[in-house]
Amino acid sequence: MGTPANADSSTDFLAVVSKTGINVGDSPADVVLTLSRGMLACRLLHYGYPTEVAIREVGYGFPDATRAQLVSFVDAAKATLCEPNFRQLNPGDY
Repeated sequence: MGTPANADSSTDFLAVVSKTGINVGDSPADVVLTLSRGMLACRLLHYGYPTEVAIREVGYGFPDATRAQLVSFVDAAKATLCEPNFRQLNPGDY
């Protein structure tokens, strides 16, 4: 059986986020939180919310993160998680 498509995107996402200085977690629960915040950013962007809203919402999960880290977090989600899991909706698509 092959590896799920999102397994690579999740691993890539966690690696990119780690490089920004955000601790992705030491326990499975922490890693799940990090991935869920990334997917939250993807969902918000998918449904047309501005990037600023995604940055703000992600920040609630990482209250000690700097703005630059949160921007990098959302950028990492866009680059690794969002494309394989969500297609951007355009007016008239729904």
